[in-house]
Amino acid sequence: MRIPDPEAFDRPNLSDGVAFGLCLRGGFRFRIDYREHCVSAGQLFVVLPRHLFTPISGSEESDVRILTVPLDKIHRSSLIPDFDLLRRTEARPCLTPDGEQLKRITAVWELLAPYESGGGRAAQIREALTSALLLIVTSLVEEQPPQGGEGPVTRQEQLTQDFFTLLLEHHERQHGVAFYADRLCISAKYLSAVVKSVTGYAPHTWINEAVVMQAKRKIRTTDRSIQQIAESLHFATSTSFVRFFRQHTGSTPLDYRKNGVPRAVILPDRNGR
Repeated sequence: MRIPDPEAFDRPNLSDGVAFGLCLRGGFRFRIDYREHCVSAGQLFVVLPRHLFTPISGSEESDVRILTVPLDKIHRSSLIPDFDLLRRTEARPCLTPDGEQLKRITAVWELLAPYESGGGRAAQIREALTSALLLIVTSLVEEQPPQGGEGPVTRQEQLTQDFFTLLLEHHERQHGVAFYADRLCISAKYLSAVVKSVTGYAPHTWINEAVVMQAKRKIRTTDRSIQQIAESLHFATSTSFVRFFRQHTGSTPLDYRKNGVPRAVILPDRNGR
């Protein structure tokens, strides 16, 4: 995947793998769950599994390469000394390699380009080069100095993180704030206040974004009927699903399946409008 891609912006993605991004030119803004980040030329970023990744903006001259590696391949790789090191990036996913490290990473990435698809020997070469890239990036993570000036996570921040963990696990079946509040043993009113305070958006907005993301994936990557997709996302009727989807994307599910839409219309501004 390369950025800028007009159809990628403002569309959240949820992957079961680890996504590695390399910015070669320009700049790129993105969101992981509710936190916004920015990389510039010469920087890397890492998105861990089960996190919402949303490209936000990039200039026309930007060149950003994104590689997603399935989690099972990482677990099987004998070249990764300690995968848990990648979790250091949850708080700060952007990495800045030095000049020599960047040359090595870019060289491996360029070697990967001709083998992005295909089976047989191409798949073997792709897996070997991917393992090399993973090892280089993991070494870079190991070398990152501890981040100074970070205070302990507040109660509100921890609750918000726990909400997102639950959201990414249950959003297909549970669309109400009360479910998540109950699982966190707090009131829906308190959860709404906390999440709005930390992220700028109320929990129902994040729930809607996760549901729309999943709906888009099912519409564009499966041949299920709209009725079947509505049922899989636990809408009472296909009519209510169509109404929900149109409200949040400006397109009906069938139109989206046929034509796609340039961007999602999900998040209001931070004043709730």
